Amino acid sequence: MNIGEAITAVAILWAGIILIAYSIKLFRRIRVIKNSDEVSISESIHRNDIVQIGGKVHDYEELLKSPVENQVCVAYDYTISKSTRDHADPENDIYWKDLEEEKEIVDFILEDHTGTAHIQTDGSEVSLTHDSRHTTSDSSSATTTVTGDPIPFDLMKFDFDDRLRFKEGTIKPGDWIFVIGKFGDGEMKNGPVIDSNSKEIVYICDKDAKNEIGNLRTPAVTGFIFGSVFILFLATYIILEVL
Repeated sequence: MNIGEAITAVAILWAGIILIAYSIKLFRRIRVIKNSDEVSISESIHRNDIVQIGGKVHDYEELLKSPVENQVCVAYDYTISKSTRDHADPENDIYWKDLEEEKEIVDFILEDHTGTAHIQTDGSEVSLTHDSRHTTSDSSSATTTVTGDPIPFDLMKFDFDDRLRFKEGTIKPGDWIFVIGKFGDGEMKNGPVIDSNSKEIVYICDKDAKNEIGNLRTPAVTGFIFGSVFILFLATYIILEVL
């Protein structure tokens, strides 16, 4: 095996490991969602394990402005991608290559019919639906918010022979979402209303659990299959080289 073949082998191995590691992360996320019981906020403080609560979002202290749509929110997730063509593909299909992505989230209040929970978001994983999508092939047709602060992306340096796509998801006050984590420190206030603080937030999502599991399963299975194929191919190649 020469140096070029060795470099290719390392690249294939590394790609396989990354794909399998990513798929394992998604499978663990699916397991957490499946194993978390759906309970009310008042019940969550009596459980000493990870549970799932759903409710309406209210702002806690700080609010954000989403970069693409300039929406007032407690969380946003945006991705900027550019179109590219695979010239080796006989159909010359268009693919999207991510250029930049960012997520930000702040603490918020979640309310259901039994009480409220202060959701402390440090270290949590967030999954948002990209409701906003813009595609442009001309810098002058890009929405004004995406050309300015806070997205540090200079549209004028982009080659608009290709297309540019902006996707954004948000959690706004008034949205109904679900949160998976541990909750405690309940206090009775004004009768039956219970306030609880989050001890450990694992997952925050703007979709219901079944839809989220479905969205996670496909990339998890695909990543595991391709990662395994890469590693198996490399192992077979090395064995044949040795023999």
